Formats: sequence, C-alpha cells, structure tokens
Amino acid sequence: SWSDGNIEGSGVARYASGIVYEGDFKSGKTHGKGTITYPDGYVYSGDWLEGVKQGRGEATFADGSKYLGEFLNGEREGTGTLVLADGFRYTGQWKAGDIHGTGTAEYTNGDIYEGEFQDGKRWGEGTLKYVSGQVETGTWEDGVLVKPAE
Repeated sequence: SWSDGNIEGSGVARYASGIVYEGDFKSGKTHGKGTITYPDGYVYSGDWLEGVKQGRGEATFADGSKYLGEFLNGEREGTGTLVLADGFRYTGQWKAGDIHGTGTAEYTNGDIYEGEFQDGKRWGEGTLKYVSGQVETGTWEDGVLVKPAE
C-alpha cells in the first residue's frame, strides 16, 4: 500500500535497472524481511533496516559463491560462513566485510587453518593443518607463521 507517497507493508518493486525487490517496506525503504535480485545474478535474502542489509541474511553471487550470516550497515559483520565457487570455505567472524576475528578456513587443496584473522589474512594465534599431515601452530602475521609455538 501507499502512504504519503511511500510504499508501506509488503510488496514487489521492479526498477528500470532490472533490480527486483520483494518483501517488506517502511517509509518507501526496504525494511523487515525481503529478497533483492540483480540482473547479474546476485541475490540477497534476509533482514533489512531502513534500506540497508542488517541482521541475518544470505547472499548468493553470480559465480555461485554464497555467504550466510550476519550483516551490519550493508556489510558482512559478526559471524557467518562464506563458500566460494572454487570450494574455499570460511566460517567465523567478520568485520566491515572482511574475514576478521576467530574462524576456520578450509582451502581448496585440503589445508585447514583454525585461529585468528585480520583483514582476510591469518594473523594472530592459529594452527594450520596441511593435507600432508604437517601442522604449524603459533603466531601468524600477514598470512605467515612468524613465531612457532614451543
């Protein structure tokens, strides 16, 4: 429905750009639960707050990669899982759209890192278990083990 020239309640909005939003509106903005689909294949389905992705949601990218987790101010923030089309998988904490905090990364070659990350890189305390059976534990900086555990 319309109120003072704004969409209110549930409905579908189709834009000239090809974007389609189906869900809840408040004061003309996406607000509540809804799904937005872009012409390039990107789809977000989840929580909205005053026109911004906020809360829990799932984002599916054109290449088939998916993120399921928390959003804040339109970015991945909090906890979530990202699975890339090539098989890389990360489950853990996010900050401002980047892998940041504690989590587990499963690499396409079978290696698994559990520990701390900063700006998408292994950074802090963690353990990397190689598919070969080798294990490296200690302090990481910029993706490199700088101080092995004793």
